[in-house]
Amino acid sequence: MEKASPPYHADEPPQYAPDAGPANSYTIGEKTLPEPLVSVTQLRGHLALLDVFTRLKEEVDNIPPPYTRSEVPDAHDAVETQWVLFVSFAVERWVQCSILLRRNNISV
Repeated sequence: MEKASPPYHADEPPQYAPDAGPANSYTIGEKTLPEPLVSVTQLRGHLALLDVFTRLKEEVDNIPPPYTRSEVPDAHDAVETQWVLFVSFAVERWVQCSILLRRNNISV
């Protein structure tokens, strides 16, 4: 007999039996999917990537800022600002690199 995930209702969390194992089909709204949207390998990869970003953010948060904490009203804002700037510069570098690669017909 094929196992299916229990129906999902937005007003309550889905219920799972701890020893049931993975379902053979998945119901989302009125549609039934014959397989998961992502594989276990993809899920593990995503969680590993989130872990890397978490550790990177912790490292950036521990870098002394180039300004004193008293210059920023809330110390938490100073740390958050530092992370936002770090990510913004990283995105800008990635965009510039992508433009150069495309302009020079270089594929990665």
